[in-house]
Amino acid sequence: MGKTVLKRFAMIVMSLAVIFTMQITTNTFAASKTAVTENVGDFTVKLTKKGTKKSVSLSKNTSISITAVEKESIVPTSNLKFTSSKKSVATVSNKGIVTAKKAGTSKIVVTNKKTKKKSTLTVKVEDFIDVSVISLNNTELTLCVGENYTLTAGVDPLYSAVPKWRSFLPEIATVENGVVTAVSPGTGIIAACAGTKVEICRVTVTEANSSSKPIILNLRSAELLAGEGVTVTAKVKEGDASDISWGSSDSRVATVNNGYIKGISTGTATITAYYGKEKATCQVTVYEDNNGNKDPNKVNCSIQISCANLVDYDGLSSSKKAYVPGDGMILKKTTMSVDKGSTVFDVLKQICQEKGVHLASKYVPTFDSYYIEGINHIFEYDAGPMSGWIYKVNGVTPNYGASSYVVSEGDEIVWGYSINGTDDV
Repeated sequence: MGKTVLKRFAMIVMSLAVIFTMQITTNTFAASKTAVTENVGDFTVKLTKKGTKKSVSLSKNTSISITAVEKESIVPTSNLKFTSSKKSVATVSNKGIVTAKKAGTSKIVVTNKKTKKKSTLTVKVEDFIDVSVISLNNTELTLCVGENYTLTAGVDPLYSAVPKWRSFLPEIATVENGVVTAVSPGTGIIAACAGTKVEICRVTVTEANSSSKPIILNLRSAELLAGEGVTVTAKVKEGDASDISWGSSDSRVATVNNGYIKGISTGTATITAYYGKEKATCQVTVYEDNNGNKDPNKVNCSIQISCANLVDYDGLSSSKKAYVPGDGMILKKTTMSVDKGSTVFDVLKQICQEKGVHLASKYVPTFDSYYIEGINHIFEYDAGPMSGWIYKVNGVTPNYGASSYVVSEGDEIVWGYSINGTDDV
């Protein structure tokens, strides 16, 4: 990076605090005139016959959305009644929107009108809760022109603020609701602000590689009986698909001719499509017969759960160390047969139920996805402000939620506890 770019980068970073401090001051002054309520997230409560108790702290003029689930379930429950013990402090709508009005404490009671199960959420309202930490899932990005990447921001304390996004060089990279779009070559700065804290991500944008002609296959895995066949179609981003050549890693298991794959005998083979220097693969599993070797409605995968990063880690509280196995392996690699269409989250939930491993998750309606809060009683933030659970499939960390990733035949799933918020698992 040249001196001019470094200087420009430094000037932007130095100006961030001033800009956002002015923004916060302006917003605070405006709020004193006209209260503008900001929703800072979703809060899940569990309903039981005896009633559960939780608490949350909110700044005045913020709100949260309550989602209720029955004990041992992750499916949101309807038919609910909400009441507030002190409406002058915090109100609650019939849809579960809790709004903080003024400093004080109010108890929000959530009751299932049919089963009478309930939960009590103690809401502590303060005039202002400042964010102590804001963290990004990535602080360095390299994108080609036209590519996108979704940044996510976490705040501590939870529910203290909603991060605001800004691009300081929009001619290079723009951002909207955390989605970064590469515009032109150069180095851009994306900033997330919450309360009085700012975190930045440096985005390096390069020219799109015109010589790259990636191949797209309509199948990335296939299951066949010996003698059966399936046609895999291939497309290239640029060029003529008729120039694609094909190959099989084991022609004793499966052969391929111009995209037509034929099962020969029991086993697995990798079918590869080649186009210049580019290639794409399809994993093929072949079975001899229909009698027990294969359930057409199932896929096989493996899963393991590790918190190896926490073994001998000094930053973990003594109360949590009891949940860390000596070798850090909560679940060693285990092969499973799951329903076709199952997601990584479904696999995790199934194995935890089968093995009696504690699992805590939270449904986030905004993303229509489940978020893993804790496994084996080890929760996010237990090892620091950026710590938590992440997952990999076949050695790669996807950039979307586990309940959106559909499992394919032979996938290897690894759940690991990260201390620094990266894929260090």
